[in-house]
Amino acid sequence: DLLQLCDFTAGTEETHVILGTFDNSLCLDARKIFLSLSAPLRIEQGIEQGLEQGRKEESEAGRQRQVGNLTKLLERQFGELPSVIRNQINHADVETLQVWFDKALIADKLNVVFANGGKAQNTCP
Repeated sequence: DLLQLCDFTAGTEETHVILGTFDNSLCLDARKIFLSLSAPLRIEQGIEQGLEQGRKEESEAGRQRQVGNLTKLLERQFGELPSVIRNQINHADVETLQVWFDKALIADKLNVVFANGGKAQNTCP
């Protein structure tokens, strides 16, 4: 008895089904069954990708809010910011922005906020 190989692709995975016949209708039936069984998996993967994209966009939106808040605070305390400082703020990660914001609340000079590269100092002996 000769075997027939049917190839199916679902998302990024390729599946091979071997049927014990040359009857092409069996291969088509197997494809329909495979696609109907893999549909929930593809839907789940699509939902997860959408959620991940939403988390990334929300995270960036939060970072942008922190950039705006820090810039506003610094401008109120120290006047117009040099372009070098604006560039640093615009490209900083969330953790660094938070450190700078905390320092800006008590700093009497702009350079104090950005001392030590803006990272929190280790106060342990």
